[in-house]
Amino acid sequence: MNQANFMIRLNRGSNMWTKYRHESKQTLVVIGFLVLAAKLCKADGHFNEVEEEEILKIVPHDKSQKKQLMTILEEGANDSNPIEHDAVKIKELI
Repeated sequence: MNQANFMIRLNRGSNMWTKYRHESKQTLVVIGFLVLAAKLCKADGHFNEVEEEEILKIVPHDKSQKKQLMTILEEGANDSNPIEHDAVKIKELI
């Protein structure tokens, strides 16, 4: 994975997928992974810092990107749409 190409622009908006729709396919896959992972953890009944750190260990990133990745995890966990909605959106975007 080319670290230089994996920069995420955080735009403010109400729809998470609308916000990220102009990102590269590679970035969308990473965002999709983070969102789905967060929702699976939340469906388990809890989502905490330990789980966040375990998810972030899987995603190659620079230290400067960690805050952005954690923001995406939180967005995914707090998003009220069902996980199926996110799966459809990921498929549409990539």
